Amino acid sequence: MARKPTQSSAFMEVDLGMFADMRRSVGPYWAKVAAHGMQDIIRQARDAARQRTAEHYNLHSDYIPKSILSAPEKDGQLKAVEKSILTHFDCQASVFLRPGTGAKSVGFMVPHETGESKGSAKGGYIAVPAEGVENYSFRTSKGAVKKAYKPGNLLSEYGTHKIPPSMVAMLMDEAQSGKPSKKKGKKGEPFIMKSGGVSMIARRVGDARTPLEILYVLKKKVQSDGSWGFEPTVRSMVKAVYREELAKRINGYHRDMLKAQGGANGLK
Repeated sequence: MARKPTQSSAFMEVDLGMFADMRRSVGPYWAKVAAHGMQDIIRQARDAARQRTAEHYNLHSDYIPKSILSAPEKDGQLKAVEKSILTHFDCQASVFLRPGTGAKSVGFMVPHETGESKGSAKGGYIAVPAEGVENYSFRTSKGAVKKAYKPGNLLSEYGTHKIPPSMVAMLMDEAQSGKPSKKKGKKGEPFIMKSGGVSMIARRVGDARTPLEILYVLKKKVQSDGSWGFEPTVRSMVKAVYREELAKRINGYHRDMLKAQGGANGLK
């Protein structure tokens, strides 16, 4: 049975004809064989999604790929799948993002699949990394922006390396409002500027007014392009290996039965 995908998971569809073939071929153990076959299939789909994620985003850490999980995985889940197959001729197997909150959450990946539009929680601007900051190693191995490269930290260098918290707050308010800084920073000191109606966090490369290094672009809303390809990758892999993997399980069952019979008859 086809199940409607959620934002963070993709479900495989059950081939009823294949299940019927398995029941005829395997006999009373067919549901158990089918459940293990489903596990093999969904693991391959999970691995394909992990590979797609690492390659598409050029990740240098496996933190996000390893947060892509699959079920059934545990013994209890496998038994539930077996029971569902036996009782309803149906089962659920899925690939999904590891649940979590706070720093452990990878929910930020969902908009990369759905193409959602995101605005600032405070109603101001969102700082989008630009080419200037991307030229540096500004992200952690988990994909988060390093503390030193966060907009608030960069703006705290304005005027001096240690400015009063009230000044940092004023600069952050300017970033939220998108208004240009009243004073421009010296060489290497980030400030807020506006050009062509677009607000940016920039800094001078040298002592002259130009050239400028654009670190962040301030936007009211950010639209994710939905190019992750998580669900299509999962579905494509399931479709590619479904019958083959179930056939392997059937053949393996018959091979084990022949070995068992040979042992019982004193054969090697």
